[in-house]
Amino acid sequence: MTRPSWSHINSVARGRWVEILAAAGIPADRLDGRGHACPRCGGSDRFSAFENIQQRGAVHCRHCFTSGSSIRPGNGIATLMWWAGGTFTSTLDWLSDHLGVGEASGSGHNRDWIGASGSPTHQPAKPRESTAAEVRRMTQLTSHAMRCITAVQFHELSNHLGISESSLRSLCVGYSTDYQATTWPMRNSQGDVVGIRLRSTVDDKKWSVRGSRSGLFLSRNHRPDGERVFIVEGPSDLAAALDLEIACIGRPSCCGGTHQIGQYLARVGYRQATIIADRDEAGIAGAMSLAKRLSMRGVTTSVVTVADHAKDLRQWRQKGATKTDVQTLDVIQHFAARPISEQLNFDFAA
Repeated sequence: MTRPSWSHINSVARGRWVEILAAAGIPADRLDGRGHACPRCGGSDRFSAFENIQQRGAVHCRHCFTSGSSIRPGNGIATLMWWAGGTFTSTLDWLSDHLGVGEASGSGHNRDWIGASGSPTHQPAKPRESTAAEVRRMTQLTSHAMRCITAVQFHELSNHLGISESSLRSLCVGYSTDYQATTWPMRNSQGDVVGIRLRSTVDDKKWSVRGSRSGLFLSRNHRPDGERVFIVEGPSDLAAALDLEIACIGRPSCCGGTHQIGQYLARVGYRQATIIADRDEAGIAGAMSLAKRLSMRGVTTSVVTVADHAKDLRQWRQKGATKTDVQTLDVIQHFAARPISEQLNFDFAA
């Protein structure tokens, strides 16, 4: 294989680093520049992305990724080496394959990450599965929060977000007195609770319970209906779609949840997907990336955006959008399902 130079790979990656780091397994909702628990060492409020994350891919953790570390923060390649423990060479190989540059790009030859010791780890860059103990803890926290939320709180949240109480209940929304926030469970492709998104009842600030893993937002009342599913960003847009009686799932962010979505669609049997992107650059770029990945899994995928007088589906629904409006949105780009023969050597990683 002839590997492109680092400068060429970096030029291709520039402007796409949130997508790339999320594909490597770093939760996309922790790349917003604010303080978060470190996804590697677990310490609270010690990890954050630098302001120009999309251009440089630089992050740092005050405990395990600092200027005194063996790998120092400063750019995306350093971030990937710190995150996965790979060598410089193996990291470039994975990145060039992910970006589709170089002779072996897209072939899957570099999907097995090479560890710091130089031996293959045989783990593609995808989120680590939650352990049974982690799932049990998140499930118990979700159940407790669901018991704690009152009818008055449900009513107030419904009015505040412009979403029906029935849709909120179908997402298993609860309330945490410890955090003074509503709780929104995130699930893996099997429906297990692997994390909990929090939304402050004071200022709408969003963060996650410590130990959470990013996952999908799914309705417990939803049952597969037909071959087509809509995909939106976040739980409130999902609730708006449920109000419109649209078969839908929610991804954790504009760039997150790719691997889980691929697994979920395969398990449930959806062969067509429509991604409703938020009306901003990051939302559209993330939707395009997901659509391309899903097409490689044999899912015919289209990307659409909400009407130009709304920023997302929830706001558009509040302005009067109907189910027909959503189902007849103009397609920005269509990705036909790749023939199975073209996928035989492709390891889906996100």
